[in-house]
Amino acid sequence: MDAAADGPPPSPRPSRYNGRVYDAWTGRGGDTIADYKAQWTRHHIIDFGF
Repeated sequence: MDAAADGPPPSPRPSRYNGRVYDAWTGRGGDTIADYKAQWTRHHIIDFGF
């Protein structure tokens, strides 16, 4: 399996790759940064690092 083609493996800490966010809960396709941040009630005060 080519990690570059499929994105990074899931981890408990979110990582950014090609404008998408991957963590243990986003699934194989990840989420867009906007969709990922929208899941949090206080996304405007959380420093996601991206």
